Amino acid sequence: MDVLGIEPKIWFPVVTLIVGGVLKGAGDLVTHRRTTDREREARQEQRRDTARIRRIDFQRTTLLELQEVSQGLVRSTVTLHLEDTEGFRKTGDWGKTPTSEVANEGARAGHAGLSKLQSRVRNEAVRRLAQELSSACTSVTTARSEEHANNAFRQMADAPIELNEQIGIVLRTLEDEEDGVLESPLA
Repeated sequence: MDVLGIEPKIWFPVVTLIVGGVLKGAGDLVTHRRTTDREREARQEQRRDTARIRRIDFQRTTLLELQEVSQGLVRSTVTLHLEDTEGFRKTGDWGKTPTSEVANEGARAGHAGLSKLQSRVRNEAVRRLAQELSSACTSVTTARSEEHANNAFRQMADAPIELNEQIGIVLRTLEDEEDGVLESPLA
């Protein structure tokens, strides 16, 4: 069967070569798109993992700083309480004797730092316990009598322990979460 006067032994190889080239090109295009899609998905997953690791690192740093700041606030509160107690022993009036500038500045910086870090923490229990610690410290330093100050001081004593325990739980959870990210096949 001649096509346009050309014998099949001539046109058949040419047509099969053209059809084969078109099919190969189409196959290569599909393969390229699949490869490109896989690479894009891998890059997106890598970006998600990197962002997750950054969030974990930020939370870890924030929680560790929160522990330090809360301990500083407690130390300053204890110092202020002792200074108020000493002043009361000398004058008989609670909270009327000036306290040291160092203790006052320590308490101010502690409250400011605690508030700043508390707002950055993702864990609701840690935020709540940090607020309770701040309130307890404020109650100690603003009490109007020795009895109220001592009661507030006893209540404050457990607050930093509970906060540190909760921070420890969250830090261990962050480590587990980070381990899961680092063990992912794309990491």
